[in-house]
Amino acid sequence: WQKPGQQNVAQELIKIIINYVAELRIINYVAELRITTNILKNKLLLFRRKDIKMKRLPKYTPAEVRNDPYGFTYKEMSEVIGENEAKALYEELYKQLPRKKNLSMLVKKYLQKQ
Repeated sequence: WQKPGQQNVAQELIKIIINYVAELRIINYVAELRITTNILKNKLLLFRRKDIKMKRLPKYTPAEVRNDPYGFTYKEMSEVIGENEAKALYEELYKQLPRKKNLSMLVKKYLQKQ
């Protein structure tokens, strides 16, 4: 048998070792989190850089905008054909009844194809 004092010392040593291992696990987990967050931050920066590069791609031509005006936003139109012409075209497209020259597809032609 062990003496009562020896048993308490052994139990205290076991507690110290268990706490030390748990503390090491926490430190390791925090270090992994920091590495992971740094990697994610770097990837986010790369995506932002790609977005900036993609915004600088060549824009559409005025002919493309005039041929299919429904495929463009007002901002895209105004960048390509100018703000005054884009405003006039938008008013023609959305504030009046549709005109055949602006339609890219007629319902009759669509139904005939099917």
